[in-house]
Amino acid sequence: MAEKLLAGYQPASALSGLDPAEIRMARRLLGRSNTERLSITGRDERFKYRRPVHQIEYYRGGRGWAVDLLENGKRQTFKARLSDNQLRIVLDEIRKKGVPIRHFETEAEKQDRLEQQLRLEERARRLETNPT
Repeated sequence: MAEKLLAGYQPASALSGLDPAEIRMARRLLGRSNTERLSITGRDERFKYRRPVHQIEYYRGGRGWAVDLLENGKRQTFKARLSDNQLRIVLDEIRKKGVPIRHFETEAEKQDRLEQQLRLEERARRLETNPT
């Protein structure tokens, strides 16, 4: 290492010489998108921090609820396999921080909703034609 320093060696980016723990720390401090930008920015270029745009989406998966974090449009799983009670607790904590949350409707949920809507309409028609 001393030979590289004495020879005027400069790494290609600011993150080149960091170990995995330090890179994880940078991701937590700067955000995933800023860390990726920093890793491709050369030493001679100026890096400008951009505040990441966060959004939370939750949906029902095969084994319970899943919560995803979208950072500047890139999706990463935040929590998975949550029960209804655990989901409520997680979403309440996220709401306290002011992050926008939305429910993502999967195809299975959409089909269930449409089937339930058809059953209700059919029941209403039956009641109209044959009141009790």
